[in-house]
Formats: sequence, C-alpha cells, structure tokens
Amino acid sequence: MCDERIESIPLTVGAEPGSEGSDKTFASYEEYRYEAIYVGHQKYRIIEVPGHPGTELAIPLEPSERIDVDETLAALRALPEPGLVRRLLLIDDAHPDQQWYRQLRNASGLTIDGELGAAGEIRLYRPALGADLRSALLAQWCRLLRFAVPAAASAYDSIGEIEPFELQNVFAPEALQSDLSWSMLGAYLAEAPRDAGVLVDAVALPIRSSIFGAALGERLRLLAPERRGSAYETHALMANWLAKIVTPKALEALAPLRGAGDSELRKRTEEIIRLLETQTGS
Repeated sequence: MCDERIESIPLTVGAEPGSEGSDKTFASYEEYRYEAIYVGHQKYRIIEVPGHPGTELAIPLEPSERIDVDETLAALRALPEPGLVRRLLLIDDAHPDQQWYRQLRNASGLTIDGELGAAGEIRLYRPALGADLRSALLAQWCRLLRFAVPAAASAYDSIGEIEPFELQNVFAPEALQSDLSWSMLGAYLAEAPRDAGVLVDAVALPIRSSIFGAALGERLRLLAPERRGSAYETHALMANWLAKIVTPKALEALAPLRGAGDSELRKRTEEIIRLLETQTGS
C-alpha cells in the first residue's frame, strides 16, 4: 500500500484551448498575465513511489479520466534513476504561458507539455496526460540529468554549429534551445534503445548522442542497486552502445577541428573531446 496524504498546492495555469477567451490576443505580456492566467490552490493526493522513498507523485484529488495512477507510477519507476525526481506533479490544465506563446508564434496548435519546478520537481500539463505521459516524463527527467552531470551539459552546450540540430515544431527561447534539444534527443535515445531507427539517428548525430550517452553512462555506473529504475539494464545497454559504437565516430568528426584557426572553436572542441575520451579510455 502506498503512503498517501492530502496537500493543498498553489498553481498558476492558463486558459484551456477552446474555452471562453482562449482565442483573444493581447497587446503585451503584462496584459496577458493580468487577464489570461489563473492563480489558486488545488488539493492533491501525494503518493510515495513504491521502492523509491523520497520520490512522490502528486495527482489532483478531483478524479481525471486523463490520469492513470498505476501507469504513472510505472512510468516513474521505469526512469533510469527515479530518485532524481523529488515530485512529479500532474496538472490537468494548460501551461500558464501556452496561449501567449501561441500568439507570439502564430501557432494555434502549439502546446507546452511540461517543465521543471524547484529542486527536482517535474510538472506535466494536460497535453502530456494520457498516452504521451511516459515520453514527456522521460524528456523532463533528461533535463534533471543535465544538472546532475554538469561537465556533460557544458560540453553539449559547446557544440553549437559543430553539429547542427534544428528543432522542429517546438518553441523555446534562444537561451533554452540547447536545453530543449538535449531533453528531446535524450528521451528519444533512452525510450527505444532496441529500435534500429533510433540507433541510425544516433550515428547521424554522433557528437550530441555521445555526450548524452556519457552523462547517462556516468550516472548509471554510480547508481546503487536500490536507486535503479525497473528498466535499468536496458538503459545501461544503450549508454554502453553509445560509448562503444557512436563515441569513436564523434571523436573522428571532431579531430579535424583541433587545428581550426578560430581559437574559440578549438577551445570548445577540446572540451568536448576531453569528455568523450573518458568514455573510450583514450
């Protein structure tokens, strides 16, 4: 039996697409914040994830057909390291800024499915509730991995034009582009490690894939058995495959840049190579 309690949680949410006023345009963000964002408290069931003390699931006390508690708990336990998540908060409403970003991008179908809260909290919004929850949760977990392995995050941020990765059909401010590409690629690699298409794509982006693999592999190597997720062996195999097969291809692609005339480019290249060489024993 899971340990449970009831908690009142302050929430800030936006208008649901299709609801009254959700198609209105605003002259400024200040006007938007005043008219289209709703602030209040909502009662939540707080459930401790079985086998992972310190990791909680928070679900609305009011039942929702979009939320399957058992499937959500299984998704949490299947993360590479569930303990990186202090709390998963499921919010059966729209992200507070979703309507504003739709206006900015002139993109009526744009959705924001999740974000990180404070100190290891993941917040998933209505677009992620249901069939897409597992992949949305894994993408946010990958963002927590960035904080847990800062050397890999720094090397990834140094890639830039060395290995372009164009984000399609998503929106993120310029400052968050690297963060978003990391989480998208990481979730893609970790979610289907035996899919041949995923492996082909990893080889097509060897530098980015190898750096993510380095972070995942480092974290898993240090993981005590009681902190491992239910899919630990699968994730460990993927990290090992990236290190053995993809990382040499990344180092091969980076080698010519060591002699680049641009000193800043050489510096970034060396940072990436130092990180990756630890994976190959070079």
